[in-house]
Amino acid sequence: MTFLPKFASTCHYQLYTDISFTKFAAESSCNCTITPETLSSCCPPSDVTQIQTGIGDKLGMFFQWISAFIAGIVIGFVYGWKLMLVILAVSPLLVLSGLLMSKVGKSLLTSAIEL
Repeated sequence: MTFLPKFASTCHYQLYTDISFTKFAAESSCNCTITPETLSSCCPPSDVTQIQTGIGDKLGMFFQWISAFIAGIVIGFVYGWKLMLVILAVSPLLVLSGLLMSKVGKSLLTSAIEL
């Protein structure tokens, strides 16, 4: 439950920031700079870098692939529901083969790195 005190301190900072700090800033510029030094009060700098590296483009790509998957299923049912039922029946086998290939690839990669 450490989120609420951090959120309150952030809100306090935003509410009580001097107006001259933002008054003369250009319209296209950010009125604050987020750096590991400014965030050191709420989380260590390494966490900021890990969050940025971890999320990055991955979150957008996740939503893109999920929406494409759902749209594909809907279009498949609209244009050929019989074929779509066959594809959905076989899809667990496709998922299992993908997982198997992923594990084999990972084990081959770790064995190649150890050499």
